[in-house]
Amino acid sequence: MLKKIFKLKLLILLLSVFCNLHSFSFFADYKANKNYQNKDYQSAREILQKEQTDDPNNALINYNLGTIDYKLNKQQSAKNNFQRAVNFSKSNELKEKAYFNWGNSLYKNSQNILGKDWENKKVDDKKIEQATKELESGIEKYKNALVINKENEKTEANLKAIEEILQKLIAKQQEQKQQQDKDKDQDKNQDQQNKQEQSKQDNSSEKQQGSEDKGDQKVQEEQQEGSKENASDKQEENKNNGEKDELNKEHGQEEQEKIDNHDDNSSEKEEQTQPGEEGTQQEEENQALREEEANSAMQAAVEPEEQETTDLKKREMISLLEKLQDDESKRQKQMLWQKSKGLQRPQNNAQRPW
Repeated sequence: MLKKIFKLKLLILLLSVFCNLHSFSFFADYKANKNYQNKDYQSAREILQKEQTDDPNNALINYNLGTIDYKLNKQQSAKNNFQRAVNFSKSNELKEKAYFNWGNSLYKNSQNILGKDWENKKVDDKKIEQATKELESGIEKYKNALVINKENEKTEANLKAIEEILQKLIAKQQEQKQQQDKDKDQDKNQDQQNKQEQSKQDNSSEKQQGSEDKGDQKVQEEQQEGSKENASDKQEENKNNGEKDELNKEHGQEEQEKIDNHDDNSSEKEEQTQPGEEGTQQEEENQALREEEANSAMQAAVEPEEQETTDLKKREMISLLEKLQDDESKRQKQMLWQKSKGLQRPQNNAQRPW
């Protein structure tokens, strides 16, 4: 009787320990699954990370953790966990699901790289290359899943969709390259046009500068010619003034000599000639002499090319002759006055009579 009671107690104790172990493990999976169903992905991820630390080679834990990472858009971590699930899984069913979700994670990561509405805007070449690699790897993972289960329609649909996206991405890359080449050609043509325009402007500036230089040179030449003409005119004027002064000087000396000779000779002829007749005859001689001298001076002073200067000299000569005539008249009167007073100037022995 005692033995039966002992065996019954031992059986109850063993059943209690077994139930506690399984209930603990079930409680952990249940809580993570409940958080996942309630979309509390972060709390579920924390529970599964602890389980992965305790059992890193557990394919189911890695698969579940990869699924949660996919929901949290942690695609790099999701890819790693799906890869671990494939490597550690002994079940083809779990391996097929891991390949399928791995392909989904690669597709999702490619879209993150390209950004939203990438088909309608320009995408950087490096991003296109990275996204292309992700899509090609995703195609490979879908094909591996179809090797395990050829009748999986979802895998086939995803494979077809990702292949179409890859073709669009390749076409966009080619389109952008063509546009870049076109832009380069346009920039090159624009640069050439700018250079041509600049060259035309430079040539026009040079021509304008050359015209201005020629104009300045012409003005300078005209100024030099004008200066030369002015210098020549001034030189000619000085020459004419010198000739006029010389002529006046010569006429003055000749007139003075004639007046002296006339004074000396008049004393000798005054007894033979009456005062009125002597003045008339002397005046006629002086008039003829003045006309002859005026004509000689005018002929010497006239220059064919300087008519205006000649006219000026004529006027000056006439004025000079008129002055000489007045001086002569005054001298005649003086002589008559001296004669009436009996005053005579001694005759110079060196003087000769007319």
